[in-house]
Amino acid sequence: GHDAEPPKDVDLVIASAAVPSDNPELLEAQRRGLTVLSHAQALGALMAARRGLGVAGTHGKSTTTALIAYILSVAGRDPTLVGGAEALDFGASSRLGHGAELVAEADEYGRRLLELHPEIAVITGIEPDHLDYYRDIDEIVAVFRQFVGGMPPDGVLVTSEDEPTLAGMELPRRRVRYGRARTSDWRLCEHHPTLGGGGDVRIADPTGRERDYHLRLTGRHNAENALAALVVAELLGIDESDCRSALAAFRGTRRRFETRARSRGVWIVDDYAHHPTAVRATLRAAREVYEGPIWAVFQPHTTNRTAALLDDFADAFGDADHVLMTPIYRPAGRERAAAQVTTEHLVARMTHRDARALGSLDEAFSALQPAIRSGALILTLGAGDIVTLADRLAQRTLHGER
Repeated sequence: GHDAEPPKDVDLVIASAAVPSDNPELLEAQRRGLTVLSHAQALGALMAARRGLGVAGTHGKSTTTALIAYILSVAGRDPTLVGGAEALDFGASSRLGHGAELVAEADEYGRRLLELHPEIAVITGIEPDHLDYYRDIDEIVAVFRQFVGGMPPDGVLVTSEDEPTLAGMELPRRRVRYGRARTSDWRLCEHHPTLGGGGDVRIADPTGRERDYHLRLTGRHNAENALAALVVAELLGIDESDCRSALAAFRGTRRRFETRARSRGVWIVDDYAHHPTAVRATLRAAREVYEGPIWAVFQPHTTNRTAALLDDFADAFGDADHVLMTPIYRPAGRERAAAQVTTEHLVARMTHRDARALGSLDEAFSALQPAIRSGALILTLGAGDIVTLADRLAQRTLHGER
């Protein structure tokens, strides 16, 4: 419960988006005339006092944010980090550093990123998402335009060259492009996955000089995230040897192609992917580093997203040999009235050779027992409570527990 009496010596109250407007502590703080800030407003105030680095975009925010902070840490810069997922090397999603830089994930949901005015901003890409909040892609792009417009005049924008929605956008004085295209300032020339995970990349810098790096991260999408982080590190004057060491050692973030268990021919991987593009990228990464059968277990997240992107989801699972669909996860307060769509509708749209709709996570656990006995890569995908299935599968794989 919440006490209607905040401590007497409190001057400032920060309320997350999960706190309802009728919360007794919040109401009492307002009655007493205390300053009340949202989480995003508080983060913006913290960023204003540091050298702000913000990472925005539909995909890759959490990994890129954490990797930038990790590179700075390896270089001895002791950054502050405010991320959206636990950075495995820090053991937390956030850390307080004493250095000049604050690295933050700039979340577009609820327009939160508009409270941030970073000196260096990364935009990894813009796609339709959060359609329980936004009307359409045009409204999403407009918010990103506002975000860019709020940067200081001497700010630097780092963007994927493959991002067409930024064309014609009013920009700060400097823009650095990265990607696979030959027109990129920083170019991903080659990506060579390693069986079992990770890979090697060759990158060309703006002078045309090619550099080779080893990544502990798996997947071409993560090679692109690493390139974005490398560009930011270069802008900050980080030594190339520190970048090389950091990229080779960085373990990633929680629920981003996270190995939960690997034993007796079974590999359990958990991933937050809940958008068709992320599902495709994650399954492609799995296919690149594993030669056996791949089982994908997907829990769609919100009815609105599932309905709006139904055909795209139906086409996203080609790199999986077997697909199990569990019921749609419906978080409280995130469902607009009513798109009438179910997992069964999604499976009916698919042309996949083996896709099934199941009634629960328990059914999925039972359906996966033959795969655990025979050996497979089992990938749990989704932003809801499917992580509990990953936990059960890991225990079953490692200890034979049910």
